[in-house]
Amino acid sequence: TATGKKLALHPERAFGPLLGAQYTITRGTLKLTAQMPPLGPADTRTAELQVRLRAGRWDTLAVAELEPDAWILPFRVDGFEARRDVPYRIVYDLRTGPETTERFEYEGVLRAEPADGEVVLAALTCVKHFTGGIRWNHEAVWFPHADLARAVASHDPDLLFFSGDQVYEGDITGAERRPTETAMLDYLDKWYRWVWSFRDLTRDRPTITIPDDHDVYHGNLWGAGGRAAERQDDGGYTMPPEFVRMVERTQTSHLPDPYDPTPVEQGIGVYYTSVEW
Repeated sequence: TATGKKLALHPERAFGPLLGAQYTITRGTLKLTAQMPPLGPADTRTAELQVRLRAGRWDTLAVAELEPDAWILPFRVDGFEARRDVPYRIVYDLRTGPETTERFEYEGVLRAEPADGEVVLAALTCVKHFTGGIRWNHEAVWFPHADLARAVASHDPDLLFFSGDQVYEGDITGAERRPTETAMLDYLDKWYRWVWSFRDLTRDRPTITIPDDHDVYHGNLWGAGGRAAERQDDGGYTMPPEFVRMVERTQTSHLPDPYDPTPVEQGIGVYYTSVEW
């Protein structure tokens, strides 16, 4: 808490507890993942995905259970046709006391497939948050990428594609690699900057996001069937499998189901799939 005459409150600038969302719609299946911050054991574990198909009425399509570690709410709706723009909202009740909660809503649009067959694709990769020594000016600190987000939005793309390196180990803050629990929180800190930067784009259009080497705190990554590696060029992953699985869940859980969901070594998941749009 804080008091004083020189404090100004701007609730519209709050970040959370619903930090952002990504979704895809393929072959009649909507998959939407909402990103949450770390929560306490007594906090609400579910949220609702609602759509407004008729004026003034919100209908619940799905309920998602919070996944710890990745802190995501993965929604799935089968039999969903993207024939017209459909407003949606995610509804979450944040615990504010032993017996009290506050309702938060995060809104967006489930975009209709382009009727004329022409698709505008915005493709981005290697989103660095700063370059060189930290000097607090536009030449050094690029986060939160407001100019980039505005430029992309001006083209009103139908589909977004982020092809990897949404985070870098040394961006603004260095990487915490051990213990695993600390590394997970460190990744989330970096991932949340990406969510913050692009959530006004991803909330209103399908998004394909896939991780690359730096997303899993690695350089020159060869998956090598998911095996463990001592050095980055050995093949496999130097970070623990729990960390790799968490990274993949934050970035790919909204993608269509994998062609073959069988995990690779160390129980690491897969996301080889296709998106029809």
